[in-house]
Amino acid sequence: MGKMRSPNFPTIPLGQAIDLVGKIFREDRQNAIDKEVAAKHMGYTGLTGRTMKLMGALSQYGLIDKVAKGQIRVSKNAVSILHWSEEGEKREAIAKAGTSPSLFRRIRDSFDDPSERTITSFLIKEGFTDSAIPAVLRSYRETNRFLADAGVSESYGQGAPADADSSSDFDEEDEAMMEQPIKDVAGRRDEAPADKGKLRLNFDLRSVSVAGTTTSPAELKEFVGQLTALQELFERFADPAADLV
Repeated sequence: MGKMRSPNFPTIPLGQAIDLVGKIFREDRQNAIDKEVAAKHMGYTGLTGRTMKLMGALSQYGLIDKVAKGQIRVSKNAVSILHWSEEGEKREAIAKAGTSPSLFRRIRDSFDDPSERTITSFLIKEGFTDSAIPAVLRSYRETNRFLADAGVSESYGQGAPADADSSSDFDEEDEAMMEQPIKDVAGRRDEAPADKGKLRLNFDLRSVSVAGTTTSPAELKEFVGQLTALQELFERFADPAADLV
């Protein structure tokens, strides 16, 4: 039987996605570039399951567009967020990005300010695995907070724009590469950021270790998010009495 896999969702919150697309834009503006180049612009050594998931999140927020097989470019909406001419343009662009992921729209349309327990029950019924749910909750919660801080929470609650598309817009080859969660968490050998001093997380199902240093608040925030998403899964595997079936 094949491995159970959760439905697509943005693996990082909107604020972090905007930071990443900003790095791509600073290096290549809106040029059509290979995904591997985009991954390096984001600070990684190349394409791996982790970086493909990050680009999948950028795509679901509508921050990058697929140009051709293996190529992407920064979207017009992302440029409006990064380099707006007036505050109204920026707020509208942020609202559009926040309403793009279909999962977030379904949660918002189904409930009015739901608790995390209610969202968890909803996600289980939607087919999400136990290990994926903490990451979904974090991404949804922090995206809502980002939208509120940007002053667009009301717009976020009024439905998706007509042209919103939450699909990752990636082909089958991309999907295959995204099927590498163990390497992302356990090995990190093939996708450690170019700067070896950066924070690194190692997980072998029975123990967790961290190494490296950082001077970047954004990187620390991402790293804390990874630890939070890992906590529930680690508790299950670290407990000898836990049901590992």
